[in-house]
Amino acid sequence: MKIVSASLMVAMAAVVFALPVAAEPLPTWDNVINGPGRFRVLRDFNNAAVLDRETGLVWEQSPDTGTRDWLVAHRFCIDRAVGNRNRKGWRLPTVQEIVSLVDPTQDPPSLPAGHPFSNVQPDFYWSATTFGENPALAWGAGFENDLTEPGARFTTKTTARLTWCVRGGHGGPDVQ
Repeated sequence: MKIVSASLMVAMAAVVFALPVAAEPLPTWDNVINGPGRFRVLRDFNNAAVLDRETGLVWEQSPDTGTRDWLVAHRFCIDRAVGNRNRKGWRLPTVQEIVSLVDPTQDPPSLPAGHPFSNVQPDFYWSATTFGENPALAWGAGFENDLTEPGARFTTKTTARLTWCVRGGHGGPDVQ
């Protein structure tokens, strides 16, 4: 009887693990998508969120324009209600994720051509990534191209900066 039960369990496990997975594979960030085809405004989020088809991330269509320090920015995103998604997966992006939206060839705010975002300021936005050499600092992204080059840079975590929440992805191992 024990042999039959063990054999049955092994057979069931083989069937379950052999079933094909229906989900699409995660984006690899290998494909560069230029122009309006990169972004899709999501109706299921009441048009308040945008899918970035290049990275697989979902961004707020219109980030909040208030400034806050780094710790408050984390809490802000966790408690964020966007579209129909209240407190369900919103977070501060990693530095790699936020910088993926910077296009220094564009006028401020330095976003990719054909983007559907609104209220993005030509300023610094927080990332969740701590600056490794000094834990009192955090990385972010600059969307301006006047006095400073757009892209990744860091500042003190107590400085009031802008926040742009995201969902999806993995969040990175260096999020503190």
